[in-house]
Amino acid sequence: MEIGDQHRLHIISTFLTVSRYVEEMEEIAVEGKSPSGVGQALSPLPPGAWQPIATFLERIRAECEALAESFSPAQLHEHRVQAPLGATLMWLSVMLGRIEEAVEELRPEVIERKFGPIGEEVRRELACGAEHAVRALEEARRALRAAAGRHPKRSKEQ
Repeated sequence: MEIGDQHRLHIISTFLTVSRYVEEMEEIAVEGKSPSGVGQALSPLPPGAWQPIATFLERIRAECEALAESFSPAQLHEHRVQAPLGATLMWLSVMLGRIEEAVEELRPEVIERKFGPIGEEVRRELACGAEHAVRALEEARRALRAAAGRHPKRSKEQ
């Protein structure tokens, strides 16, 4: 019996998810990177301890990739092709927006609204630090616009 597009997409999605999880596990084990991205740094595994685990994880990833290749070679190929530079620039802009939202959380009025009054010295220090971060964010946006101007959008085929 033939499988449908939903089945193929599910197989591709599973392969991509497993691949990402394996990458995250390596970041945890080797670099001590917290899976939350913002948590306390973790202690990396001692040298040599990761390799036996990595070997089995690679087998799992390879099996999922083989299934994706078998059932959905065209969709798998599409996921392997790099998106155009415009997509990279767009995502960098989105991430700057997320940083802006996070920096706004440092403003004293936001902290006071959420958690109650703070002292005047703390208020000034927070306001100053937040303002410096906002100015740096504006500079990052200018630099991103300049990068976008130097690299016109290209099609996927280029």
